[in-house]
Amino acid sequence: KQRVLQQMGYCAGKWIYLADALDDLSQDLQSGGYNPVALRFGLSDGSDRAQAEAQTRALLNVCNAQLAAAFELLQIRRYGTILGNIIYLGMPDVIKNLHKRRRPPKDKTGEPVVTASAAADCERNGLKE
Repeated sequence: KQRVLQQMGYCAGKWIYLADALDDLSQDLQSGGYNPVALRFGLSDGSDRAQAEAQTRALLNVCNAQLAAAFELLQIRRYGTILGNIIYLGMPDVIKNLHKRRRPPKDKTGEPVVTASAAADCERNGLKE
């Protein structure tokens, strides 16, 4: 049981690390920040990233499959449904939508611009901008 849990932790950690690197790739290439995907594929700002992104997505899918295989070996009673939803629905959805996610627009100082709809959402939920 401990080896299975260790494998799940390893796969989840690797998945999170790579998903974050892929998500930050454009920003890191522009700023010159460290990015393991850029480093692995020798990317720089303006380079063609299609192959790097495709291979990283494939590796994310492998990590997710290994995590799912380890999960199936356990008989988790408490929170099993939630963990299953994360592994089988949430993680693949994140992989699919990594670059589709829209980041909030920023002003000249780099601060997020609060749109009218965002301000209305905050007010409706009792939050301040």
